Amino acid sequence: MKSTHHQTISLAECVDLLAGFAFKSEQFSVNLADVPLVKGENVGQGRILWDIARRWPSTDWEKYEKYQLRTGDVIVAMDRPWVPAGLKWAYIRAGDPRALLVQRCCRLRSDSPALDQSYLRFVIGSRGFESYVVPITTGVNVPHISGKQILDYRFPLPSLPDQRRIAGILTAYDDLIENCQRRIKVLEAMARALYREWFVHFRYPGHETVPLVSSPLGEVPQGWEIRRMTECVEVNPRVVVPRDGDKPFVPMG
Repeated sequence: MKSTHHQTISLAECVDLLAGFAFKSEQFSVNLADVPLVKGENVGQGRILWDIARRWPSTDWEKYEKYQLRTGDVIVAMDRPWVPAGLKWAYIRAGDPRALLVQRCCRLRSDSPALDQSYLRFVIGSRGFESYVVPITTGVNVPHISGKQILDYRFPLPSLPDQRRIAGILTAYDDLIENCQRRIKVLEAMARALYREWFVHFRYPGHETVPLVSSPLGEVPQGWEIRRMTECVEVNPRVVVPRDGDKPFVPMG
């Protein structure tokens, strides 16, 4: 068991880090029933992007037991770990599909009774860890971070009851955010469906009494007009800012 007697400790003292396996791309599967792979391209900010995951034949599931992911595992992308959207990290949620870990991503799992796994994900998702990663990321063509650099990160470790209280409070906020995001997606889908119904299929309220007439774009409801976008929308002109610090030049017309 690793020592956790320090008030501030490193991840190396309480975390098991596993780098993924080099699955060969020519053996990727297109069968949606096969096992999704967790690799850098589908590690988002706080969640795995399952809809773009590559897949591996499920017949090999037991063969790669070492790289199987389980609920609560924390994932960090080691290539391009930071993008403008933020740090590329995620964790495996209850209900996520079974998955395998690919190279250039690492899995973090508490191996000390002093560190709660739920608290670990908030350590990795913290601004402190992101601020630590960004300046030490190296490489020009493919910026990357090593497993050792990740494990060298130091963080405060409160008592186990405090960790669980902190994780519980933050998880409740995460759940609220997820619920809101789900509602937003539902509302967006409803708005798209309403637009399609009214402005594509012309089945708006009262459409039964309005005949369709010919137009350059095909049949449209009587009384509707066909206009160019420039006739209805004012587009901001391009602003050219000179290098000498003079006032910006706005082209006319």
